[in-house]
Amino acid sequence: KTSASTIGSGLALSYAVNSRIKLNISFEQANRLPEPDEVLGNGIDILSTNQLKAERSTNLNAGFSSVLVKKGAHQISFDGNFFFRDITNLIQQSAESEGAFKYINFDEVQMSGFDGSLIYKLGDILQVEQAISVLNPMIKSDRDEFGNERITDESTLPNIPLFQSTTQLRMFFEDLIQKGSKLSHNWISVYRAEFIKNQGELPI
Repeated sequence: KTSASTIGSGLALSYAVNSRIKLNISFEQANRLPEPDEVLGNGIDILSTNQLKAERSTNLNAGFSSVLVKKGAHQISFDGNFFFRDITNLIQQSAESEGAFKYINFDEVQMSGFDGSLIYKLGDILQVEQAISVLNPMIKSDRDEFGNERITDESTLPNIPLFQSTTQLRMFFEDLIQKGSKLSHNWISVYRAEFIKNQGELPI
């Protein structure tokens, strides 16, 4: 039998510069307990472990929202967010054998990056969104989850895409089948750049 007690906190502020530009900033101290599958496994390809600790992080976000064009039914806006994460005992997958893996803790990891999205709207009929995510996850510890020394300090965290681009198209139809009916169509395309699968391996 195990138990844990942690306290988290957070603060978020938003400031409207004008009717088209809004600034956002937030600070958070967060905790995440391991999920049941992460500890117990699933009996197939996730191995059990009794070494997993709770994840703790300090998070800082600074972003903005801006309406670039607004004319009639047409609107173009851009949302951007810079973030920094200082994480202790990050819970992450690690390949254990062919076709199987388990979850381990990385003692100290720092992540920084940027999320941005450009959105076009045509009234309530059409929405097109192009989003990107850039991530720089760096290991800040030279020890593995068992306390053994290994040369991982200042290396890139494996199993996390470093760049992702998402294109999304949404179309909305009203009264198409019958009066009062609503129908929507979503199309999504995702691109992920190469990333490191396991520590010490080449990108995939």
